[in-house]
This record gives sequence, C-alpha cells and structure tokens, in this order.
Amino acid sequence: MTYLITLNYNSSQYTIDFLESLENVKTDYRLIVVDNCSNSEDFKRLKKNIDTKAQAKYIDQDASNFIFEAQTKIILIREEVNRGFSAGNNQGIRIACKQADFDGIVLINNDTFVEPGFLNEILKFRKLKASADLIGCRILFDEPNDLIWYDGGKYYKHTARAIHINENKYISEIDSSTEPRQTGFITGCFMYISKHCIERIGLLDESLFMYNEDMEYCVRASKNGLHLYQVPTAVIWHRISTRSGMKTSCFAAYWGARNKFKVSRMHLNFVDQAYTLILYVLTRIPRFLSWLVHGRTDLIKAQTKGLIDGLKNDKK
Repeated sequence: MTYLITLNYNSSQYTIDFLESLENVKTDYRLIVVDNCSNSEDFKRLKKNIDTKAQAKYIDQDASNFIFEAQTKIILIREEVNRGFSAGNNQGIRIACKQADFDGIVLINNDTFVEPGFLNEILKFRKLKASADLIGCRILFDEPNDLIWYDGGKYYKHTARAIHINENKYISEIDSSTEPRQTGFITGCFMYISKHCIERIGLLDESLFMYNEDMEYCVRASKNGLHLYQVPTAVIWHRISTRSGMKTSCFAAYWGARNKFKVSRMHLNFVDQAYTLILYVLTRIPRFLSWLVHGRTDLIKAQTKGLIDGLKNDKK
C-alpha cells in the first residue's frame, strides 16, 4: 500500500480542494493529513470536511502507534507545535511505516490537485524498475495549466542549488518523450519514497525546518547509491503563481541562506564548501545593492543572519 502524506498549515481550503481531486483516483492508497498547528478556525474548517467523509477520521490522541482499520482511507492528525516541513512529514512517515501493508510513501503538497492516473503511473514504473527509490512526477502550474513548474531536476553542489528542468516552458515547447528518466533532484512538492529508501537513509532532516530539505534528502540518497527517477506521465498541478519568484520574504531569505550552507556542510568537503561560500558572497553583492536601493535592508539582514547561522557547526 502507498501512503500519501500532506501538510496543512492555515490553508484548509487548499487541502479540501486537494482531497476532492483525490476522489477521482482509482489506484489504492491511504492518506495521512498532518495539520501543522494551524490556527483554530482553519483547523475546524478542515476537520469539519474530514468528518463528512465515510472513510476518513480524525485522530484526537497521540497517533504515533495508530494502525489503520480496513475501512479507513484518510486520517487527520494535529501537531501541537509547528516544527516545520520535515518534522510534519516525518510524523506521517512514522505512522505509515508502522502499517503492515506499507510499501512506500508519497509526499505531496496540499496546494496541488492531481490527474486521476498519477499514482498508477508512479507505481507502474516502480514495478518495472525496483531500483527506483525516489520518484518525481511532472508538475504543472495550475494557470496556465500546460506550463511546466517541475519536470525533473539538477543539483549543483558548488552553488548549493537545485534547479527545475523545463521550468516556465509549455509542454508544446519541450521534447515530447514521456519515457521515465533518471534525474538529479526531486522536489518535495511531490516525492515518492520507497520503503527501502527509508530503511536505508531514514527520514527528512528536521534541523532544516523549511526549504532545501528535499535537496538534502536527494543528495543523501545519491551518496548512498540510491536512484532518482522522473516519470513525466504522472501529472499534478501546483497552485503557485508564475510571478511568485519575484517576491522574497525575510522568512524565505533567512531559511534559504541558512539551509543552503547547512546542506553544504553536511555533504561537501572543506574545499568545496569554501568554493560555495565564495560564489555565494559574490552573487550577493548585486542582489544586496538592489535590495538596498529598494529600501529592503530587512532582507539583507535576514539573509546575512541565515548565512552566518548556516555556517555554524551546530545541530539545531
């Protein structure tokens, strides 16, 4: 059995719409919805929707040792504290791992909706390629719905970046091949993780809190000899603005910089870490000047603090 895991954080309408899109999926799955300490109104709205579903239930107690009953397809659990993307997903993964029929999990954002055959395409490929321990799908923007957000990825260690292949290209503009292929990076927006992979390298790194946890997991998997694949025939849509990359928050500036260098310290030797730092500092100069001109000294401070904290040799 494949267990889908999605997080809700003050975005219940997205989660409700996501649940509705799953109703058209015929492939067997079970879903674990982890509410990451949303405000009370948002959580009540989500719980009310869950309560209307015949095969769904809210677990109002410690779910650590919860075992799915045969008739249960969806469970909702609530975290008392928001400990970040990794910790929220790990809670779902731990529950899935305790199930006797557990075979693999899919991390999937709640701000997506799915093509009905998406899971079947993933599992069909997994059956053909048992060595595929991490699998990504094709992710399109919801509007326009034929514009690509993710179609495989590459990891560049010296810039500590992962990029999306074919991002902002229309399907009609790319190679029409739909054959699965190996890839260097899979986004946490959708990531199939096999049971073997979890047994081999463990869970997501909770010290990263937010951003780059998917990149770290992919790097860790590759270093341990596991294989990453992209299945273009499995399709979902991501409800993200095509203009979202133009806006930066202090939250994103801090955590992006911090985790970029935290991941580098985890996986690169000293020389490569130094090279990454030099490249990063050089690219900050024009960006900081632009922020300064636009009066965004708050972003400069946030990213600088993130850089310093990322270079610290701590375990937080």
